[in-house]
Amino acid sequence: DLGCSNGVFNPENGELDTDCGGYCLPCEDPEFTCDVDENTFLVGSAELTTNNSYVSSSNYGGFEGAVSFSNNTELHLDFNIEEFPSLTRKFITGDDTEEIDMYYLTFGATYYIAPNQEVYLLKSGDKYQLKFCDIEARDSYNTIFISGTLNLFMR
Repeated sequence: DLGCSNGVFNPENGELDTDCGGYCLPCEDPEFTCDVDENTFLVGSAELTTNNSYVSSSNYGGFEGAVSFSNNTELHLDFNIEEFPSLTRKFITGDDTEEIDMYYLTFGATYYIAPNQEVYLLKSGDKYQLKFCDIEARDSYNTIFISGTLNLFMR
């Protein structure tokens, strides 16, 4: 047993979501608690659209990416993985191996995404889409909640 029924997400064992994918049974499509239009980012009640988004190999290992929005803010991404997944995969926010590290950069603040939250990288054909609902982000003074459905392009 590779942990396929332990109720824990084990990406190091090839799982793509909790107890599925890799050596376990195939995963069902993830279900989301929010409905966010494609290329849209919700910060509290503010709705932003993307201007540009990409993911590329990092010189430090893994992959990095950035999404810029209509109000000149940015979401930065660091995928701490050896290769980009060929199937839809869940990520947990954080900066350890097999996780995704994210922060949202505004004019006056940097909001760091709290650890241990679920973010999905949806794979459809040659297209990747990052999707998440109500993840918590904090700066020194404030906490905000962010949802998004963002197309990412490999470069």
